[in-house]
This record gives sequence, structure tokens and C-alpha cells, in this order.
Amino acid sequence: MEATRFEMSSEISTDAESLWKFHLQPEALEHLSPWWMGLRIVDPGQGVAENSLVRAEAGVWPLRFSWEALHCGVTRNRSFTDIALSSPFRFWVHQHVIEPVSTTRSRLTDVIWFVAPVWIPRFLARPALTIALRALFKWRHSKTRKAVTQPKQPANDLQPQLVG
Repeated sequence: MEATRFEMSSEISTDAESLWKFHLQPEALEHLSPWWMGLRIVDPGQGVAENSLVRAEAGVWPLRFSWEALHCGVTRNRSFTDIALSSPFRFWVHQHVIEPVSTTRSRLTDVIWFVAPVWIPRFLARPALTIALRALFKWRHSKTRKAVTQPKQPANDLQPQLVG
């Protein structure tokens, strides 16, 4: 059994500290999970913190599953890793790396090592999951870019305005 390595990297127009702070937000994981994944955080643990356990559920019936991940290797403004202790995958390690490119730009890199679930035939697992991960992380990087580069709209701007 051999693990597959997947990597996606994007340059984002924000400093490394702002990109790091985005990942620390309690709602970041849900924000970066497409609606069709059906992600629900059961227990956020201490978030992105050394030895924090995060428990989640994902999928839709009858393919609903639990996911428990351990955060480790947390280096402020630089990186953290989550290791799936319980998931459909036989092995899953996800490293998040943030590198400053300049004072106003940074590079976000996601590196994942995985071994597919047993119910996916081996000849399909690597190509199918690589395609799925490429689409998911392209979407996640786009969501991250929008979240950290677009100014937040004040709450009162979202209220309907009465005219006349």
C-alpha cells in the first residue's frame, strides 16, 4: 500500500499573518467546505492549536461519515498539519503551509498524503481522488482568496433601506 501525494499552491494578495489569522477563525473550516460535502463540526476542539482534536461529520445519508483530526506541527503564521485519526481514508495527513512572498503577498500550499478508502477500487482511487482533490482545493483557494482580499461589508449595509 502506497500513499498518494497531492499538492496545490496559490499566491494570494495578502500578507502571511492575515492568511494565518483567516485559518484560525472558528468558522474557517465550514467556510472552506462546499455545501454538497454536508460538513458539520461536532466539536471544534481548540481550533488550530497544537494537539487539538476536531470532530466533524460529512456527507449525506447513506454516505454520512465521521472525521476526527489531530492538529499538530503548528507554527504561527507558517504552517499546521491535521492528521485524520478517524475518517473513510485508510491514511490522511494534510499540511497547510503559508509562505510570505512579499509584505503584501503570500503563498498558500496544501499538501495531502492519503491512502484511499477500501471501498474505492485501487485502479480508480488515485486518478479519481486526485481529480476530486484538485477541484476541491481550487475551490477552497478561491474562497480563501476572496475571504482575505475583499473588504468586509458592515452589517448595517446589509439591511434593507426605506426610501421616501
